[in-house]
Amino acid sequence: QAASYAYWMNDLCDVYLELIKPVIKDTSEENKDSRWAAQATLWIALEAGLRILHPMMPFVTEELWQRLPGRGTLGESETESIMLAQFPLCNEAYSNPGSEQSMETTMNVIKACRSLRQQYNIANKVSTHFFVKVASGQPEDS
Repeated sequence: QAASYAYWMNDLCDVYLELIKPVIKDTSEENKDSRWAAQATLWIALEAGLRILHPMMPFVTEELWQRLPGRGTLGESETESIMLAQFPLCNEAYSNPGSEQSMETTMNVIKACRSLRQQYNIANKVSTHFFVKVASGQPEDS
């Protein structure tokens, strides 16, 4: 349960949705492919997330899964119910430890910035600028 919660709240809502906002809001023709990729990735993340939550919340996840845009258009392998859908499996081909470490460092910087904003009582609507000094070597050496 803790891993499911962490996926939904931290990875999907707190990180991914925030990262794609500028891409989704940019409706220019030059951004068309990036916007489509961000939306398709969000769809995959939502669909897999619902399958992960299904054993713990069967009725809610079934209802949300049935309402996903594009349902019924995915071909022969698409099931009629989330109950019949395969539980998501890890695809090792998508594993990239370097990118994961880089994203973890980025998230630590973002958390530190958010913490500073909170310490100084800066409202979310107030735009702030942070300056980050990047040092070479391992994070524990900086």
